[in-house]
Amino acid sequence: MSNDNKELREAIKNEVDSLICESHPQVCALRGSNPDACYNKIEEIIMSSATPNSIQTAIAELEVALGEI
Repeated sequence: MSNDNKELREAIKNEVDSLICESHPQVCALRGSNPDACYNKIEEIIMSSATPNSIQTAIAELEVALGEI
């Protein structure tokens, strides 16, 4: 993992750890059951976007996607 990816992963972890679970219950549930999968999915959302996404936007997108499953 490159240094940039390590920094991104750490930033994602910090943001996910500070989530208010009432606002993001699906992401919090995923974080609780499989933190690595949670971080990976957020990183995938960020990296797959044509325009730069913030970590918060990626978390919101993941919350919506998880709610649709």
